[in-house]
Amino acid sequence: MQSISPEIIFRGNGAWKKALPKIIELTNRPLILGRSESTNYLRNKICNELRDQNLFVYSANLHFDCCQEDISRIKKIILNNKCDSIIAAGGGKVLDAGKYLAEYFSIPCITVPLSASTCAGWTALSNIYTKNGQFIKDFVLKTCPKILVFDHQFIQTAPTRTLASGIADALAKWYESSLTSGLIDDGLVQQAIQISRVLRDQLLIDGENAYKTQLDDSLSWRNTIEACGLTAGLIGGIGGEKCRTAAAHAIHNAITQIITTNKFLHGEIVGVGILLQLSIEEIKNNNKLAKQSIKQLLVLMKELNLPTSISELGINVFDNNNLNLDEKNTVNSFGAAISTFNILPIDKIDNFSLGSIIVRGVNNNSYAPIFYGQTRLTWNLFLRGRMSVFSSDEKAVQLFGWGLSLNPNKEESLANWLVSFDSGFLSSHNQIDLSAMKFSVDRFTRHNGKIRYFYGFSLNLLSCSSFQQDSGDFVRSQLQSNHINIGTLMQIGELNFIPNLSIGNKINYLSISLSKNI
Repeated sequence: MQSISPEIIFRGNGAWKKALPKIIELTNRPLILGRSESTNYLRNKICNELRDQNLFVYSANLHFDCCQEDISRIKKIILNNKCDSIIAAGGGKVLDAGKYLAEYFSIPCITVPLSASTCAGWTALSNIYTKNGQFIKDFVLKTCPKILVFDHQFIQTAPTRTLASGIADALAKWYESSLTSGLIDDGLVQQAIQISRVLRDQLLIDGENAYKTQLDDSLSWRNTIEACGLTAGLIGGIGGEKCRTAAAHAIHNAITQIITTNKFLHGEIVGVGILLQLSIEEIKNNNKLAKQSIKQLLVLMKELNLPTSISELGINVFDNNNLNLDEKNTVNSFGAAISTFNILPIDKIDNFSLGSIIVRGVNNNSYAPIFYGQTRLTWNLFLRGRMSVFSSDEKAVQLFGWGLSLNPNKEESLANWLVSFDSGFLSSHNQIDLSAMKFSVDRFTRHNGKIRYFYGFSLNLLSCSSFQQDSGDFVRSQLQSNHINIGTLMQIGELNFIPNLSIGNKINYLSISLSKNI
């Protein structure tokens, strides 16, 4: 079964007024769900107009996020007041929570987006987070909302930042669906991809003007908010899970695991994910179109005041402090390249698995490519090896290493934990000789029996002999680097795609892995 769209959609100026008669037919005891204090006056307006129609109206706000803590608390409010519908009025987290609760109680859900930051008012999907905003899983719902009220006057009151975020999130529909679904012969999915292409073009044309005007008499603004809030949802409804996400959203889900002082909107993080995804396509496939797309998107994203790098999200990975590395951090960066191994969080390796990793953090000019193989020794023990040869600052570098991973559990029943040991060696003629060992523990979170993302920690011990130009001698040093690892897995056809972000006390880096079972 595929739920494509809400049963009824009201859109345009005065959409709420137009929807009132239908809502009154549907419910007698609605719960108005919200979160932000800045939009309380709009929800009060909704409550008052419903009460004027002699309805028994109740209200509740999310305290944290679309998380189990808030959901459990609001379940009690619904039960105690015998609510027969949920009217979710707010942003994406509110809309997702409202849809989830409505399905749990088998009551109608009416979504009233108060910004164009998301298509959550349309879709049969709820993203579940921790109370701190860390992504846990997406929950596929049986149906889309009963009624969607997309009132332009409500949307117009939202900060311009929410529109910029919605544009970035909607743009991802094309860049992700064209990548993951390009070889699918399902006609409906292919049509959804083509809609996403038209959506991208319209946002590239109208996005900047819509952001800068934000007036209902602006055709660009009207087209853009409906592209973000409605068309993007339609694409997900027609294309289904085959047209939903690729690297951009996978990177978003991983980045949310890092708690930073500044809170960023969903689309702002997804926008950075799009740029990283395109960078991967350019590097792995020598895709010149991906490079052009990056240039094109950067122009628009800067006009929309969107972040365009991980460092702008407040995560210290690619900023200047990390790129201008001193000798000690260079050692750690090289060590990361050989001792950090992108664990394959897959449930089965029939015979052998081959893949490659791109690690950023070696220096400020290049990536470190690593090739690896992995095989199963016993039902819960994996052996792997890796090697690479590349140039860095006119120095030829060679590295190789091996590793073991143990999955502790009963036979043929994989646990959610993986304990790993890795060792490696790096050599650059007359520059540096380095050996490294790493011990790591990672936990997997599964969805529908498949691993979706993983997190853990690692202890890296590095021993290095570096050449000193002034004395002409090699100086031996030993360093320790501790890391928190966050990654996610998605499958693109027969390939396993694993981005992994590692935050350490000496160096931060991002690795991207692609592998295939043989």
